This record gives sequence, C-alpha cells and structure tokens, in this order.
Amino acid sequence: AKRRIVAAKINQASALESSCDAQVSSLLSSLRARLTELGQDTSLADQIQSSYNQEKTLKKASYLSQLG
Repeated sequence: AKRRIVAAKINQASALESSCDAQVSSLLSSLRARLTELGQDTSLADQIQSSYNQEKTLKKASYLSQLG
C-alpha cells in the first residue's frame, strides 16, 4: 500500500524537490554575489550548498527506508 501511494506521488515529489533546488540555487547565487561585492570569501555559500545536498540525501534515504 505504501509503495502504491509513493508511486502515485513520485512526480509531484520530484517537482517539489526541483522547485526547492531552484529556490536554494537562487538564494545562494544572491549570497555569492553579495559576498563578492563586499570582497568576502564565498566559501560560506559552498558550505550551505553542501549542507543542503547532504540533508536532502539523508531525508530521501530516511523516507525510502520507511517503505521497506
């Protein structure tokens, strides 16, 4: 039953993930531009991107493990 529900919603979940990814990308682009404008190191934006990607991977794994 769980797998059937997930299969029915996978496209919606993928679209939501893409939307979130685009928002994060936009925010990080703005942050990088502002840091560059201020003459600051942009590695903070890289760290945020890395943390976002790691958290996303962990959440996906957690949700998928609940299906098994």
